[in-house]
Amino acid sequence: MLSKILVALMGVLLFLNVILFSLNVLYKWEMKQIPSLMTKAEQLRLETISKTKANRMALNMEITRRMAKENTQLHLTVDTTKHLMFLASEGAQLRAMNIKTGKDTLIGSPPDRVRMVLPAGKRLVTNVVDDTYVWTAPAWVYAQRKQRVPTENALKGGLGSLAIFLDSGTVIYSRPEVGPLNDDNYVLPGSIQISSTDVKAIRKAVQAGMVVYFY
Repeated sequence: MLSKILVALMGVLLFLNVILFSLNVLYKWEMKQIPSLMTKAEQLRLETISKTKANRMALNMEITRRMAKENTQLHLTVDTTKHLMFLASEGAQLRAMNIKTGKDTLIGSPPDRVRMVLPAGKRLVTNVVDDTYVWTAPAWVYAQRKQRVPTENALKGGLGSLAIFLDSGTVIYSRPEVGPLNDDNYVLPGSIQISSTDVKAIRKAVQAGMVVYFY
């Protein structure tokens, strides 16, 4: 009796699998037919919607680029696509600097998960510190570096000889001699690393309130 019931259940499951497979094939076929069934106006609208986000981003980048060129005050400009940062004023680039940018990273656990990314548009310098600044590296930084969080995690000079804090949370810093950021191949997510030579060249020019343009 039990064997007959099992055989019957197997038959039902097989029948359901056949139905699901058929529905999946039908769904894929219908999705392929959609473009041919749409009018030219509908297809154009769909293409426009798909490009809207990219167009908006491109427009914002161009606006930011123009704002930077028109700013007559001393400011910083970050070209994220070319990995360059400029100290500029009145449309003139006073110094060009190669930069390294941190990768976009998700940190924390839901519902408190946060994505660390480079900002876009106009930002402001909130603070500038030197190698006497004591920085406490977050535990997630050590986790990314596959290092154990030390008992004494407050590090003097942990952000290098100069660190520039922005209102977005981004930090522009030089590679430190101590701590988890002491690595040319690792950059704090959502932040920027510059050379110690460039740090020395711009440290007197950068002040709190200075504008930084990202595009």
